[in-house]
Amino acid sequence: FRRVLLIALDGMRADMLTAEGTPHLWALARRGQRFSTSRSVFPSYTRVCTASVMAGAPPEVHGVVGNALHHPSAGELPLHLDRIADLRRLVAADGSAILAPTLDQALRQAGKRFGAVSGNTPGTAALMLPDPAAGGHFVFTPHGREASQQPEAWDAVTARFGPPPEADVPLLARTAWLGKVFAEHVLAEVDPDVALLWLAEPDTALHYRGLGHADTMDALRVADAAVGLALDTLRRLGRLEETAVIAFSDHGQIACPDQIALLEEWAPLGIAYRPGPGVLATTAPGRCGGISLTAEGRRAKALPGLIAGLQARPELGMLFARDAQDGVLPYAAVGFDHPRAPDLVTVLRHDAAGGWTPAGDVPPGGGMHGGLHPGELSNLLLLALPGGEAALRDAPAGLIDIAPTALALLGVAVPDSMRGRDLSAADPAWTRRRLEAAGGGLAQYVETAEMGRARYVLEGGRID
Repeated sequence: FRRVLLIALDGMRADMLTAEGTPHLWALARRGQRFSTSRSVFPSYTRVCTASVMAGAPPEVHGVVGNALHHPSAGELPLHLDRIADLRRLVAADGSAILAPTLDQALRQAGKRFGAVSGNTPGTAALMLPDPAAGGHFVFTPHGREASQQPEAWDAVTARFGPPPEADVPLLARTAWLGKVFAEHVLAEVDPDVALLWLAEPDTALHYRGLGHADTMDALRVADAAVGLALDTLRRLGRLEETAVIAFSDHGQIACPDQIALLEEWAPLGIAYRPGPGVLATTAPGRCGGISLTAEGRRAKALPGLIAGLQARPELGMLFARDAQDGVLPYAAVGFDHPRAPDLVTVLRHDAAGGWTPAGDVPPGGGMHGGLHPGELSNLLLLALPGGEAALRDAPAGLIDIAPTALALLGVAVPDSMRGRDLSAADPAWTRRRLEAAGGGLAQYVETAEMGRARYVLEGGRID
């Protein structure tokens, strides 16, 4: 193979793949291999997923432990990695946001090129190009020249295609425009060895319209059309028969009809967004959220009391800490044990009706992700090789396999830090494991699949 094409549809649940709604992806699945037990990573947030794709490893390896994370460079306030200023602050402090070798770096070392168009946040695009000064690659974001890792990419694209359409919900015009930029500029002109198109739909529509909404289905169709345009462009250029294609989503979503004013409800425990008198820990509220002790909380040795208080909360679904203890699961069980990890991680509960989420700009009933419900973790993953056979493969797979597969297909050495496997090879033996923890009124479980050095988080939740 001379090229690898990667296409990501942010937030697309695996069960959203249909002949009617996604005809181009459906056709790709019919001629390729579909991984029916593919999984995202924990927490199932886009910045974490992006880093896991690029690093071929879970957060315990690369250190991007959330869409927001606490870091000494920001004091006791979280850094929000969708914001380019916060991400650059993290890079200035640690040298890189991703603390492991990445796909683009491995390609550069092998004398190969990487090109990407990201429709998601500026921070997501920046994670695709950790060291822009090294040159040789191309990454475009529609969020403006100042938010670009490569201002020259913004200049080249907007000079040819004009400014990007407004970010209306759903992102129909912008998604179609990005698909055109990717096909006509990145594939046809830049012609990288590995090309990545990361679309923000159907994730945006799922958040603000919900599962099954007509707008969501329209967004999915427009994203699927961008897939078709990319494949048609390679076919027209005579390159499709020498290109391996990996189509995927970073995570799924579940409906969240139950919303809670989390900071108000948790204030009696001493938890707040900002530090202040009486604040024992700070958090950036989310369906999955990190909790970090303040200096006052550390002096007061507040962690046991926080654990007990959180375990008693009816909206809590899961609770993680660095070390296992009564009613608390260890970070190592879900590939999260990194020095950047907070003191605690919470996941709000889910049930048959859907999940709980903090009240915010997503309306009640809108889609959400971050946790360990199968609907959040089950992601689309397709591999289509020229001349390859179609197959439905039920062995566990996931985001961490994408970079190792792309590198292996191009004959590029896979960094030792990458935990994923080459999906073009036969499936090795694997083991399913279940870990439970109970205490303080909270009982919970997590199930994983272990395959060599890879661990895939299959599902988890509260036991009622």
